Amino acid sequence: AQAGKSLGSSRMGKRGLCLALEESRKKQKSKPKDHYAILKISRSANGQQIRQAYRQRALETHPDRLVLRLGRRPSAKEEAEAVALYQQIVEAFELLADSDARRIYDAELGGSHGSGWEEERGDQKAGHEAEAQLLLHGYLYHWQEISLTQPSQTLIALRNLLSPGKGDVQEDSRGTTKENLDPCMFARPHGYEVQMGWSTLTVATTATTSLAQALSWRACLTAMRHDAQRRLQRTAKAGAKAVPLLDSELRALLVMQPDIRLMFRYQVPSKIEDGERIRCRLTLFTPRLELATQMRDEMSAVTSKRQLEEVVASYKNTVAWEKKKAKQYFDKSSKRSTRRWPPAC
Repeated sequence: AQAGKSLGSSRMGKRGLCLALEESRKKQKSKPKDHYAILKISRSANGQQIRQAYRQRALETHPDRLVLRLGRRPSAKEEAEAVALYQQIVEAFELLADSDARRIYDAELGGSHGSGWEEERGDQKAGHEAEAQLLLHGYLYHWQEISLTQPSQTLIALRNLLSPGKGDVQEDSRGTTKENLDPCMFARPHGYEVQMGWSTLTVATTATTSLAQALSWRACLTAMRHDAQRRLQRTAKAGAKAVPLLDSELRALLVMQPDIRLMFRYQVPSKIEDGERIRCRLTLFTPRLELATQMRDEMSAVTSKRQLEEVVASYKNTVAWEKKKAKQYFDKSSKRSTRRWPPAC
């Protein structure tokens, strides 16, 4: 009887140990990824440090640079590992760049954290070089007023910007990946493009052959998107009119990334008029937000597909002229630029 009792207790002990191990495995599986470790930053990092870490890590690990890093053609296993690591970096950045999602993640991660998720860009002031770039952008976007902190220093920076010089942005890589590894950055035969949308607005960049430049554009566009989405959430609660992108948010982006080249397009809600359904109505991509908004409003007022085609046709020449003007502006700006790369975004 004594032997049976000891055998039973031994079995119960083993069973309890197995249950404890199983519970431990479940906890390990449910524990969230350490996105801070993936980006190699501390939990107290602010938004600027997160964007800088993303650019550095993405540039180091991007599969398009695998041949350059290894000095030889990579194996299939090495390519798969590089793709997996890069996608982890993109996932980590998308989560940590969103202050609301980061708060929830920090709570799930447990432990203490710093105040890095507090937005720091609200008090960020444009430097003289950034203000000089804003003056040039003001010509492109038809801005009537641009406030300057120190006009004399900004005009000196503008003079230096317009002086002949060589830019520091080099064509360091081309879009050669067979698949798009980032939902917001696309590898095209002619370079990299960044595109993201929220509400009814899509914002895209023109193509660049510089991977470093594309990653910088992607980081700053993500910051602008999160700012706009948080504002839209507040306006929705207040019952106010939803504007996908404000002029002030666009200017803040240009302070962070003066050399970015943007295109805008709206999606017009589908509706049924005169017995026919008008679906998938998109405005033309245009480098000026004001023009895209004007096109959206006119397309929203039409009542038939024929009228819609007429509106789109009426804007084709205007959009083509705006694109030509923007291309000339950016081509001259890139040739004259003497700004250091990359900027502190």
